[in-house]
Amino acid sequence: MLNNFNKYDLRYPKPDSGDILFKDVKYSAKTLRNVRASISYISQDVDLDEQNVFKLIVEILSYKVNSHISYKQDEIINYLRLLELDDDILIKNIKELFGVERQRIGLIIAFLLDEKL
Repeated sequence: MLNNFNKYDLRYPKPDSGDILFKDVKYSAKTLRNVRASISYISQDVDLDEQNVFKLIVEILSYKVNSHISYKQDEIINYLRLLELDDDILIKNIKELFGVERQRIGLIIAFLLDEKL
């Protein structure tokens, strides 16, 4: 389903018939912002900004759409341990990480955003 959202958004050919619905609302350019605010998406090839991991997490959580989210550094550390990452990864630059590590950081961000989908 998320793949369909991305294809639709990236201007791939539209389906021959039918609509894409999200929460009983037709997915379109007008509803895109609401849909994106309601989901967490992690790409297979996570392309994250070039900065240290902790700053990236704080930056994403500081976006206006995420202003309702509060977090504690302990929560981030718990997710690191859950995903078998060392605490010192927080001070590493994103570009220094292996793909699987970037994916796990993407998962942590998704966990912190705590979206329903």
